[in-house]
Amino acid sequence: MHVSQAYYTHSTYQILKVLRPSDWGNDLNRLQSFSGPESQNYPGYSYWDYQGAWFNTFTYQNIENKHSCLFFFKKNKTYSFPIWFNRFWSLIGPNEFILPSPILEGFKFFKSKFSQPNSTMPMTLHFFSKFALPWIFQWRFEFVKNNNQAFPPLLVRQGSIKWWDAYDAGAAHKTQIQNWFSKNPQFLLPLDRETTQFLQQRSTNAILLATAKNKDAYIKQLEDTLSQIKEGTSSSSDKKEVSSKKKTEKKSKKKISKKKKQVSSSSSDSSSAASISTEEDFAQSNEDDCFGIDLSKIEESQL
Repeated sequence: MHVSQAYYTHSTYQILKVLRPSDWGNDLNRLQSFSGPESQNYPGYSYWDYQGAWFNTFTYQNIENKHSCLFFFKKNKTYSFPIWFNRFWSLIGPNEFILPSPILEGFKFFKSKFSQPNSTMPMTLHFFSKFALPWIFQWRFEFVKNNNQAFPPLLVRQGSIKWWDAYDAGAAHKTQIQNWFSKNPQFLLPLDRETTQFLQQRSTNAILLATAKNKDAYIKQLEDTLSQIKEGTSSSSDKKEVSSKKKTEKKSKKKISKKKKQVSSSSSDSSSAASISTEEDFAQSNEDDCFGIDLSKIEESQL
């Protein structure tokens, strides 16, 4: 804590780890001992006490109602969070609206590419913890009107958050996040396989180029790398072309099948053909506009 004019003005906290139930052991009621010279004067604490401390520790306020807390994560550290930490994050953690423009652009890119299956953590928590970003939390007392006029106003604790302008967050710019994904492709969305393959290939090529011991070996490795890239591009375009041909063939078969059905229908008894409603006949024959669309489903959805 930092002292000014005989009271604490602000506090700084670095989050190193958040203990999960599995980190505590099988018995969450088991007491842990405090560390320090005065520890023998205090009883131990359970996992529930530890959990509650996250919600009660940062409630200090000075006499001027101007105390603030600076939070940040440790760089290059992997975090695992328990589910209850979601509530702490919603009360004291930041949101994307406080981010300056370059960082907001990086966050949107990160959000569009990031994937961690089975994770229940908010995207902002992933973003702030992985790039060690800071935020400032403050709170003050405020009066809120009571819905029941027979009772006096309520005294509540109102929190607020903001970005710390003094922090250099260049590591969270879009270009740096792209580099982060190249080093951590396991976090890319599964749908973005082409990008994943490219980033993995780029990392492999960089390692191979670094092993070249002379100019000739370096040029040879560059030529091999370029050849592999061209082959990969050609293979990818061939696959797309084959896929496109298959789709075209399927559509052609469907059209032929529909035409056969129409010929069969027209050769049937004219009285039965007359019983077909004008609306159904139009929907079936209007291939240019309705081909491949199930009109019945559209009508049902509109209902």
